[in-house]
This record gives sequence, C-alpha cells and structure tokens, in this order.
Amino acid sequence: MAKQTYEKVLVDVDKQGIATVTLNDPEHRNCITPTLSKEMNKVLDGIAPDRSIRVVIVRGAGEQSFCAGMSLKHFIEYRTHGWDLYNPGESMMDWWGKLRRLPQPVIGAINGYCIGGGFCVLDSCDLAIASDRAIFSLSEINFGSLPGGGAMRAALDPMPIKPAMWLILTGKPIDAQEACRTGLVNKVVPHKQLMAEVQDLAENLVTHPWQALEFCKRAAYGSKAIPDRFLGIEYETALSHWVGHVRPPKGGSAQEGLEAFVAKRYKPGLQTYDFRKSAAAKNGKRK
Repeated sequence: MAKQTYEKVLVDVDKQGIATVTLNDPEHRNCITPTLSKEMNKVLDGIAPDRSIRVVIVRGAGEQSFCAGMSLKHFIEYRTHGWDLYNPGESMMDWWGKLRRLPQPVIGAINGYCIGGGFCVLDSCDLAIASDRAIFSLSEINFGSLPGGGAMRAALDPMPIKPAMWLILTGKPIDAQEACRTGLVNKVVPHKQLMAEVQDLAENLVTHPWQALEFCKRAAYGSKAIPDRFLGIEYETALSHWVGHVRPPKGGSAQEGLEAFVAKRYKPGLQTYDFRKSAAAKNGKRK
C-alpha cells in the first residue's frame, strides 16, 4: 500500500502487517463528512489488494468518540442542496461496503461515542471491542427523522428486535455492557486497556493463514445471506474444500495444520498453530 497523507484519516501499518485506520476529526467527534468519505474510499482501495496487510483496526481519534455519525452540517446541506450520498467512489455508502468486503479481518476499537452512522462503521467491522466508556445511540428520532442510510439495518442485523427497536424508537443511548449483551460488540474492557486488547486480538489473528481468514469471512457472510439453511451449508462446504486443497508457496495450508495436529505439535481446541514460524523455517531451508 502506497503511503499517502490525508486530512481526516490516519493510516499506520506495523511490521506484523496490522493496519490501524484512524478516523481523525476528534474536534467534531470523528463525524462523517464528504472529505472523510473520499479519503476512506481511497484508503480501503489501497488496503484491499495488499497481501502484506493481514489485519485492519478501525478506531476514532481522541478519547471521546469512535464515530458520531454523519455531520449534521453536511446532512442539512444534503437535504437542502442534494449532496450525493451515493456518488460512486466517494460516498459513505461506498466505504462502509468496502470495509465490510475487505479480505482482511477488521476489528473495531470503540473508544467512545458511536452514534447514528457510526453504527454503519461498527457493523462493517468483523469484530469489535468497546471501552467501558463507550456510548451507543440512534438519535435521529430526536430531531424528527429516522436512522436511514444504513444505520437502522446496522442495528437490526446484529441485535435482537426489541433492543434494536429501543434504540430506533426512543433515541435513548445504551452503554457498552448493554451493547455487548445485545450483540453490537464482542467484549467490553476498561478504557485504558482498549488498544492493548485490540492489538492482542489482532496479533492472534495474524498467526492464522491469510487465505483461511479471507475465506472464513466469505463463507460466514455468504452463508448468512442465503435464506435456505442447507444451501448456505453447501456454500460453506465448497469454500472449505477449496481452502483445504490450497498449497500456498510460503506455507499456511490446512493440510499443514492437520499434519501438525496428528504429530501432536499443538492442540487445535486449546492452542493456535502459528503458521508464520513454519513458513519462516521453510524459507530458511530453501536458502
């Protein structure tokens, strides 16, 4: 991924291939603007094909907010002048979809307010860990509107209907613990430990082969989208067979992991087989 400088987005990639993407407008609680959307589209276009990037973390700058949704200033301009929410390659709809469709696993680090359109960013992450200070709200009803543009669906998909309707109809916020109980996030941790916990999760994911992670995502979201249960299972099975027969040149095949299990080098129900060490050993032998 080529290095570029952006106004509203920060990107940092460490030596392990963990990319941290920061929504960088803390003065406005990292709200969504046309500038941020254009930049996020460019950032995600660069990340998607880059195999050196193994995991993506999305966070908000500062200590108060993950993403406060769409900028109300720009929302008013949109309603008045017709700012195009769907302009290809530039819209917030585009980058939410690109974030969800990244081949790399995406972890949301919910460090504060997650409001309105912030739910769409959260829902586009595969996993999410929240600070115990995080607040979640669909406040559109409070100014006589509704959570359109994807925010309503972003609550309805992971949550049971009653908790989702509470957010949609009352406009009242819920705390991080309630968000965890109702499926919006995976885990809640003390605020000061948030990024350490997220980094630890990312480092765990990096130990898995990239092709297995990518096809786990494809299988999970694809199967869920198929109404017929058994057709969904057939889809999962087809992808698992494909992954099982792949022999990546740098190591990391399912066969390699199974052979390590049979040789009693690790316990898959309790441990993670680190394919990186195996690949490094093989590369050393080739030299």
